[in-house]
Amino acid sequence: MAPASAAVDTRGTPSTSSGDRRPARVSCLKCRSTDHQVWECPRCTSEEAARLLRELHERREARRSEGARKFNIVDPTKRLTSDDRGSVAAAIDGIAVTALMLDTGANTSLVARGVLEAMAQTGTVLRVNPVAGITLSSAGKETINVTSIVTFDEVVLIT
Repeated sequence: MAPASAAVDTRGTPSTSSGDRRPARVSCLKCRSTDHQVWECPRCTSEEAARLLRELHERREARRSEGARKFNIVDPTKRLTSDDRGSVAAAIDGIAVTALMLDTGANTSLVARGVLEAMAQTGTVLRVNPVAGITLSSAGKETINVTSIVTFDEVVLIT
């Protein structure tokens, strides 16, 4: 049994139905047999086994670095182009906003608190009604507890 402080690497070791972990069986790099590994191969010298293992390691490292090339690095000095198709310019009771979840066909829409604060600063009277027991669920795991409902007289989408 391993000491309590020993680290055990179980990557690549599939679990069996009984839950124990066994090393994944790979074939010999020399003869492709699954009965033994390259360092135990009767057809392979120790020098050749070392070379085959080194080449395998180099191929794996090369593939690992290729995957990293798929990511783009953001240059903070360059201006980013936006392909935003989810927001619209709108006016709520005469206040210009960028709406992210505004749906003119829905009975209710989610409006950010900042929109309400901007409207209040302009002197717009808001009809705020407290509510309880309403929770909105997003596509992720988070939920939003709704504490108030505001009714607007006019919502205009600017197209």
